[in-house]
Amino acid sequence: FNDSRIKFKSEPDGGIYDAMNKGIRRAKGDIIAILNSDDEFAHESVLADVMSRFKVGVDIVYAGIEYVDRPGRTLSSWIPTEFIANGYLRGFHCPHPGFFSTREMYLKLGGFDCSMPVAADFDLMRRFMEAEDTASVLLPAVVVKMRADGASSRIVNVYRGMLDIKRSF
Repeated sequence: FNDSRIKFKSEPDGGIYDAMNKGIRRAKGDIIAILNSDDEFAHESVLADVMSRFKVGVDIVYAGIEYVDRPGRTLSSWIPTEFIANGYLRGFHCPHPGFFSTREMYLKLGGFDCSMPVAADFDLMRRFMEAEDTASVLLPAVVVKMRADGASSRIVNVYRGMLDIKRSF
């Protein structure tokens, strides 16, 4: 990278969530976003749009994603609904690539639980969104184009993910 603010580190890790935790621990900024290797922001103003939603007292901004195939064609989109307290017990869920949180939330509530190999992202977002005194804001737009062929889309991992989610609750 030609930007001194961007650091690249490649080293052994204990899986994707361990690698994400390492990145979070090294992060210096106030807001944390995770963009996976074959995903991309939907347009060049995504970060500005997200940052415009962070105000005093807002801990989380969450938004929608598009699922795309290898050539980049849109397969479907997912824009979450407005979050309400205890929403996860009622079936609420937001897409992890559209989840932006303050660094302070990670310091207060911890990172990804690496004992959940498929749904640690679900667990983290549930813990953050349901935490007492957490303020979240919906950005009702697509902010990330996500490849539809990731690890969590394999049938065996769908089952494992359900077991992780059960443990999360």
